[in-house]
Amino acid sequence: MKDLNIAIIVPSLINRGPVLVVKDIVEQLTGRVGKLVVFYLDDIPAELIFDCQVQRLIIKNATKQLRSFNIIHTHMLRPNLLVAFLPLKSATKIATLHNYIYDDVSNSHNRFVAKIIQFIWVLFLKKYDIVVCLTNHMKKYYECLGLKDSKIDVIYNGRPKIESVTIGDIDAEDNNNLINFKSQYFSLGVSAMLTPRKGIDQLISALPYTPKVGLIILGDGPEKDKLITLAQILGVTNQCLFLGYKQKANRYFKYFDGFAMPSYSEGFPLAFIEATSFGLPILVSDLPIFREITHKDEVIFVRLNDVNSMTDAIHNLIKNRNNLSKMSYMAFTSRFDSVIMGNKYLKLFLDTKTT
Repeated sequence: MKDLNIAIIVPSLINRGPVLVVKDIVEQLTGRVGKLVVFYLDDIPAELIFDCQVQRLIIKNATKQLRSFNIIHTHMLRPNLLVAFLPLKSATKIATLHNYIYDDVSNSHNRFVAKIIQFIWVLFLKKYDIVVCLTNHMKKYYECLGLKDSKIDVIYNGRPKIESVTIGDIDAEDNNNLINFKSQYFSLGVSAMLTPRKGIDQLISALPYTPKVGLIILGDGPEKDKLITLAQILGVTNQCLFLGYKQKANRYFKYFDGFAMPSYSEGFPLAFIEATSFGLPILVSDLPIFREITHKDEVIFVRLNDVNSMTDAIHNLIKNRNNLSKMSYMAFTSRFDSVIMGNKYLKLFLDTKTT
């Protein structure tokens, strides 16, 4: 494998889901391949440290910088677009897709812009040798947009097992607040960027009907003020603990009694995987992705925009939390460990290099 030289390209080195995936892939490939370099586009402060060489990719010199690699692996829109037409005939070009283009762009912009970006993005993806989707559902989505089945591979995201975290690893004030909160409520945790797509308002709307449940919310975003206002209107402010954005938010998962992800759309959420690594009982929205990646009785499903369904789901999670916890951790060890993901990417790189 020493003749396998891999360049992985990301927009930046900030602490975001797709870049964390790259970090986990790198940790699994280090020492098992020849040359391994992570390239980034934006010259902004790094939030993540990689176990390999890291280098800024200068657009006008990109072909020269990438010429010595036989695998070029890109993540997210700009790297996908940049590499698509670079004259690198001796390299295999692989793109990993982390989202449903139209859904994500229409949420952040509008449907017209989403249609245009989707058309352009897919056009560029057709220039790749392999496109990796995170689920079979996502694969079908992109096949319907014109990508060939023979070009698409499916690799689930993974995360490393989170070791037990000591109390001193988080802010002392947060620790005191969390201990006090947990003494009063069954603590249901959320870790997400606070946008409408995450559906956290559905959880808050169920709190008046679940007075023994408290919601711990890790994250920040444009929806935060609306969520705080909703809690005030419903009279459940005391049942909500907004902790804001936290680097390495999974340090806080040990304080959760359960985990919730009532999203309207998801690619392959890393916070969900981290919750399974802690063996947390989990509640998720009834989306095709969660139906695909979970097995029977591993999670509690909830119908979107249905407060009765949410209330029932929370009660069922509490009632069955011990069995759900066991099933959750089994799901992690069998499907979501980053070792499994890394081995699948290594096999893909080796297979494409030898074809």
